[in-house]
Amino acid sequence: MRSSGSVRLVDALYDGVAIPILRAVLPAVATTVRAVQPRLQAWSREEQHTRDRLAVPAATSGPRCWIHAASVGELEQLLPIVREIRERRPEVSVVATVTSISAIDHARQSPLLDDALLLPVDHLPTMRRLVAALQPTAVVINRYDLWRSMIRALHEARVPMVLVNATAPTRAHHFLVGAWLTDTYRQLTEILAISEHHAERLHQIASHVPVSVVPDSRVDQVLYRLHHRTPAQDLSAWIPHRDYPTVIVGSAWPADLDLLASALQELPVQPRLVIVPHQLRESEIVQTCLRFDALRYSTDQPDPSRNVVVDAYGLLVGLYPLGTAAWVGGGFGAGVHSTTEPACAGLPIACGPNIHRSLDAQSLQQAGSLAVITSVQEAQDWLRSQIVLAVGSVDTRSSWLEERLGASATAAVHVLKYLS
Repeated sequence: MRSSGSVRLVDALYDGVAIPILRAVLPAVATTVRAVQPRLQAWSREEQHTRDRLAVPAATSGPRCWIHAASVGELEQLLPIVREIRERRPEVSVVATVTSISAIDHARQSPLLDDALLLPVDHLPTMRRLVAALQPTAVVINRYDLWRSMIRALHEARVPMVLVNATAPTRAHHFLVGAWLTDTYRQLTEILAISEHHAERLHQIASHVPVSVVPDSRVDQVLYRLHHRTPAQDLSAWIPHRDYPTVIVGSAWPADLDLLASALQELPVQPRLVIVPHQLRESEIVQTCLRFDALRYSTDQPDPSRNVVVDAYGLLVGLYPLGTAAWVGGGFGAGVHSTTEPACAGLPIACGPNIHRSLDAQSLQQAGSLAVITSVQEAQDWLRSQIVLAVGSVDTRSSWLEERLGASATAAVHVLKYLS
């Protein structure tokens, strides 16, 4: 009784206070705060587009799969599942919703998707109209982006909902929000958890919802991108062969570069560095080129014997197969960036100590494929080992890859049973 009472209380606060305040504040912020004006104005335009879309019900000629993801990275996780669904059932139409502006253009450029919309503010009447307009046969939601009113509207309409790449929520036992969050998970139709650990915790939260273990689909998408690179993404002129130790420094932050610069000073033999900064600030790019005696990708001619700073977005995934080792940035800050791409390329990996937010990084460390670096001396030792090895052994990574390959096909099979 206490649980249902707290759910009703939080619903009342959410629907009656939080959402109305959000809907009132966003337009005001968009017109007064210059720093965020372009992004919020773009958000406002996309929200209007979504509202216009709500007035036009979708055609009902065949099954429709609605997929939802928070941002570009999360959308990428869903695309291999969509690819598997469309290969098995070409008549299925797929519409995507996302909660970030950056993901809208990415979604609209994908040939796998028939439509893409910004998810509107989570207002229950609006979500009911969205469900009525899209008329989905089934919904696939990625990871943990469960919006309360969206879930309620879908549950009311008896639309099957499958949560994929799922991890257990961290606030499931919060004294007030816990019951509300648990009630949301219990309205799902099926959950595909990324590991036994998360499956067990999710089963405790939503005991009557079927929970299966299906590994993260991200590996399938990374491998697909590695094998379908466009000519513009081919940097083989800069790294034509793997006969010299070449470290791909991906998503590099200043702290990563500081440590590497100090470590390289004591090495008699230097590896070649291909540095991809996390943020492409002009002053930092110029400074990095000077600091590492590096060429600049956008302006200089390729010279395989020189270090290079890649000052362009979208090329990192194509660089990893050309290197002999990878350093992934972010580990000295909020958290290490994606280690999946270099792992799929078969590279030994190093990063800073903050890996607690990355399940892949933790798994790779346990498999012996990732070295967690905390000091200049450790960085020197790791670099020295890569110079000696030149090309890392794939054996330590094979089990990690094999456990995750084909996860998208398995997930698609689970979803397809709701798309009849």
